[in-house]
Amino acid sequence: MNRQRLRDSYHFVTEYLQRRGLEYEPGCNAGFFVWVNLGKKYLENRQKTQYDGPDLTQEIVDRLWNQKVFLASGNAFGSEKPGWFRIVTSHPRAYLTEALRRIELAIGN
Repeated sequence: MNRQRLRDSYHFVTEYLQRRGLEYEPGCNAGFFVWVNLGKKYLENRQKTQYDGPDLTQEIVDRLWNQKVFLASGNAFGSEKPGWFRIVTSHPRAYLTEALRRIELAIGN
């Protein structure tokens, strides 16, 4: 039952990301999180191909905080690319839905 619920949550989040054109790293289908590239979509929404500021990840973190969302950034896990974040998928559907909505607001999707 637990694995089924984790799988369902993972699929809910990844399908949401796919529908909105958000790049993510496919992998497990019953894990606790998914890696998503918010930096790419954030730049696309600003019609930029490259970031010219001091820290893309921090800018997105600040915008997420303004929406009352905390995501672990790739920086905390040794990511070599800015703009990647970890979304924990093992939450109730209503919580995930609201979090994803707020993430979209933060990156201007």
